[in-house]
Amino acid sequence: MIVPEISLKSIREELLANTRVSGLDWCRSYASKVDRWIEEVFLRAYMGGSENTEGIALLAVGGYGRKELYPHSDLDILLVCNDDTDIAEVADAIWYPIWDQGIKLDHAVRTPGSVIVTAREDSRVLLGLLDARHLVGDRRISKRTIDMVNKLWMDEATMLLPGILDEAASRHSKFGDLAFLLEPDLKESRGGLRDVAMLRCLVRSDSYLEGALNMHRIKSAHEFLAEVRVELHRNSARPGECLHVQEQDQIARVLHIESADDLMARVADAGRAITANYDALVHRMSIPKMSLRNRIGQSLFSLLPWKHTISLSDIGKTEQLEPGILVRHIESKVGFQYREIVLEHTDDKHAMPNQASSSSDYLSLPFRASAASSEHHIPLSPAAIKTISNVRPLPDQAWPREVLESFLRVVRSGDEAITTLEILEQENILSHYIPEWEIVRNLRQHNAYHRYTVDRHLLETAVRSGELCSEEYSWQEATILIVSALLHDIGKGLPGDHSTNGARLARKIAIRMGLVEPSVSMIGILVRHHLLLPDLATRRDIHDPATSEKVITAFPDITILELAEILAKADGEATGPLAWGPWKEGLVHDLVRIARMRLEGLSESDGNERVGNSSGSGSGSGSGSGSINTVGSIGHGGQVDLMGSEVAAEDTARDMTGPASCTGEAELGGRHVSVVFFEEPTGGQIIVKTYDLRGLLASIAGVFALRGINIRSADVSTIGDMAIDSFAVEMRIGDWPDWVGVAGDIARVLNGELDLDRSIREREHLYREHPYGNNEEYSYRELAGKAYSDKDVNSRDVSYRDVSSRGASSDGGVKVVLDSGASAAFSVLEVHSDDSLGLLYRLTKILFDNELDVIRARVSTIGNRIVDSFYISNDQIGRAITEDGSLLPDIESALLRAALPL
Repeated sequence: MIVPEISLKSIREELLANTRVSGLDWCRSYASKVDRWIEEVFLRAYMGGSENTEGIALLAVGGYGRKELYPHSDLDILLVCNDDTDIAEVADAIWYPIWDQGIKLDHAVRTPGSVIVTAREDSRVLLGLLDARHLVGDRRISKRTIDMVNKLWMDEATMLLPGILDEAASRHSKFGDLAFLLEPDLKESRGGLRDVAMLRCLVRSDSYLEGALNMHRIKSAHEFLAEVRVELHRNSARPGECLHVQEQDQIARVLHIESADDLMARVADAGRAITANYDALVHRMSIPKMSLRNRIGQSLFSLLPWKHTISLSDIGKTEQLEPGILVRHIESKVGFQYREIVLEHTDDKHAMPNQASSSSDYLSLPFRASAASSEHHIPLSPAAIKTISNVRPLPDQAWPREVLESFLRVVRSGDEAITTLEILEQENILSHYIPEWEIVRNLRQHNAYHRYTVDRHLLETAVRSGELCSEEYSWQEATILIVSALLHDIGKGLPGDHSTNGARLARKIAIRMGLVEPSVSMIGILVRHHLLLPDLATRRDIHDPATSEKVITAFPDITILELAEILAKADGEATGPLAWGPWKEGLVHDLVRIARMRLEGLSESDGNERVGNSSGSGSGSGSGSGSINTVGSIGHGGQVDLMGSEVAAEDTARDMTGPASCTGEAELGGRHVSVVFFEEPTGGQIIVKTYDLRGLLASIAGVFALRGINIRSADVSTIGDMAIDSFAVEMRIGDWPDWVGVAGDIARVLNGELDLDRSIREREHLYREHPYGNNEEYSYRELAGKAYSDKDVNSRDVSYRDVSSRGASSDGGVKVVLDSGASAAFSVLEVHSDDSLGLLYRLTKILFDNELDVIRARVSTIGNRIVDSFYISNDQIGRAITEDGSLLPDIESALLRAALPL
């Protein structure tokens, strides 16, 4: 087999060594050199180099067809031949030299007719063929094939597009948003390079669509992402499109960008520009003349942007939606029908005349037009977008009331609010009205549990708060909530505490928005303390008066307390599923209810329902985690019979008199252990009863770790010589264990027959060596997700800032925090670290070894990050602290070491 003297790999390596060429220029240069190499291979393979290639041709398709060939891209090649051509031997003579170069090849052999059949059946094949170009061989058969594909697209685009858009939506769901991921896929993510190629194909179906796009912004985003992708391939020296954290600093340096954060901010900006244009194009499409409903099915039809049908009699009409804002109906030549928002006194050629900058109609125009777009599900026309982007208030000019009302309309406009707000963001309109917005624009979050950049997170939180704010709240109260949600993280990106900085900025912005006291002060309070409720609920005893005292000190009346709860939920849900769930929501709800009773002058026991059993909290266990002070013994019929004082019964956080889901008992060497399990929608509750002894909590925690049980919270109670420990729990994966076996394991540990240290080390080693384990369990770290950096510039500590901390370790971000003011009777010792198997066991064992009894424990988890909080009596903790009030160094060092992975 004869191949060119110069190898394809050496061509690529020579180009990679030339760092002066990058981005699309590199891709085009590489594609041209590959063209010549493949042409030589083809001619030598076909009739010994004869130039008579009638009836056979090679076409480059996909990215190679566009001459967008990255260093480690596949070669997408189509061999087209006439029906009667025997091509197998020739095809092998072409493919094998390429394979021998170690270059991945995506190839096919087709006749022109079969090309069309395949294109109809597979949308990805069709999109690749739309970028086809002739490489070598019979130009007539290449032209015939390309012409047939283009005709198919023009004739049947209206029928083919639903499948294409559906597949794109699936891809977006799988790969996420390029703009908001810590490690995005530059090609496949939403807003990535594949979407650029899709946009090019979509506008070819109807030239009118091109007018809906900001081609300059798409071109700029495309060129930048191409630069990043070339350098990613050059830097990693391997295939792969994921921009990993460890590669971002190097790529930033090569591209002369100041830092990895700045690089990712520009990646986010490019991704959002592509996404905004993609959404605008798809949004613009309405139902074609022919019926799609019968062809694509009701389920898909309901998801499509063109579900709002236009009557044929409306074509060409313009009607008024509200003063100055119109809707125009258009039909294109290929059968698409469009509706778009246009502005009075403006069209595609003429901008709106200048108006006095103090006019409320003029200043409110961007928000009024955007609200109309969202409320009526009609996109803004390009001319309208251009017009509203030129509307700018004077510096520090107060908003007329109509501006604020119109802005709130946008936020509360329903499903399409975010899409519309993204347009305002892309056009910098929000920054025109809120100059401080530039501080957080495209600002990257360093936490894996955050789904979005800071600015998008603020928009998501504002929209979610508007959805959660019921009609029982007044306009003023709803405004306070939504503005607080919009600005709660506005202090991120500035040095220092983002909540304190944010409160200062939020008050200033609220005044500019036209708000007055007491609304301005309430917004400042909500922004300053937006972390307080979830932090206290998940890491403090919500029944301790000191905890609710902190809440009512921060939120001194019922209205602002209720708004703070809504803001906490909106913030958590906008952050992501790792940061918010039924368990945390229930805890926050219970804490707010206790604080509200105190504000109303009631005691906790005056409530109609017990805290932790609140309906609507979604917790099931009252999220009562950590709030169960049950004193009782386990009866024999799967019941829990309360015993002891009436006070103990009153303190119970849930009704434990009903039947348990499962029970288990074991007796070994005189050690009797009873386990009762209550299964609930979001996890479960376990009561363990046995004779008390030092280190019991650590022993139980170790057994639970071996059994794959995650402890959310723990409460320790003792009556006489009996310990009754209560745990809120969840399974890492799989079904609940055999409770008789759990009780037996606890008994074996207490009897000295089970070495927890060795067993946990062995289990951790097993997970490291065999990620799926013997029982097909996933690796603990696989489940927890990728570790993330804890160097968040916004200082979003997982602890509330009324505690003193010291001793942070640089390895894994481990930190020990001692809060001696958490309660009158107790001090709280917190350990912040990445999660690991048996962590709670190791920490509690160290505390017991140092004669510190844990009365209550809380585990707060966000992603792979945990905060374990231990309540220890002040009398005991006094023996473990130095004169300056900090923890003894040897205890602190032991805790830090224990928090590191085994």
